[in-house]
Amino acid sequence: ISPSQENIEFIKWFWQKLQEHKIEVCIYPKETLHAKLYLLHSAKNKDEGIAFVVSSNLSMSGIALNTELNVALPEKENYKFLTDWFEDLWKDSEK
Repeated sequence: ISPSQENIEFIKWFWQKLQEHKIEVCIYPKETLHAKLYLLHSAKNKDEGIAFVVSSNLSMSGIALNTELNVALPEKENYKFLTDWFEDLWKDSEK
C-alpha cells in the first residue's frame, strides 16, 4: 500500500475497529481460500439478508478499475446456504 493520506486514514480506522472488536480477523489454514463473499443483514434480523459472491477485491481497483463479476443473491435460501458455508469455515479458522 502506498502511503497516501487516504491509506493512512483507512489503516487508522481499521485499527480502531479492531480495537473496538467491531472487526474480527481469522486465518483459514486448511487450504488456499480465494473466495470472496459479502453477507449483509440488519442488526435486528441476522437470519435474513443478502449475499454477494464476487470476483472483485474490496479495493478501489477491484470495485472501480478492473473488469469484475459480482452477483447479488437476495433469496433467503441462498443467504442461509452461504451463511452456513461461511460459519463452517470460520469455526475451522485460527483466531
